[in-house]
Amino acid sequence: MCAAGHQRESEPKTHNFPFDRLGVRVPALVASPYVPAGTIDHTQYHHTSILKTVDNVPGLNGSLNLTPRVRAAADFSKMLALPAARPDIPTCPSPIAAFNVRIWFQLVRTSCSSLSSGM
Repeated sequence: MCAAGHQRESEPKTHNFPFDRLGVRVPALVASPYVPAGTIDHTQYHHTSILKTVDNVPGLNGSLNLTPRVRAAADFSKMLALPAARPDIPTCPSPIAAFNVRIWFQLVRTSCSSLSSGM
């Protein structure tokens, strides 16, 4: 039982939509030391490709029993083709100071006030 006496449905509602159409294209970037340098892949991936990839990792082997939409998606595993991590991983740059949103809003408010009072 869920809150307010509602029962949870065993199957999600799909409203008779088979999820077999592609929508807005979203570029994918896979950054991993297990991807060969210079790899470019033209496979059509879906947002659910991430879930499918996680479900296919060794140890899970599809045991998450995900939705048909996830099962139909391509996964990223073919891109993770190296048996060991590449040794040419660059070092990360030093972190920059955190952006203080409160100070930025004060500056904007002050600038807008001075612009409107000067008119």
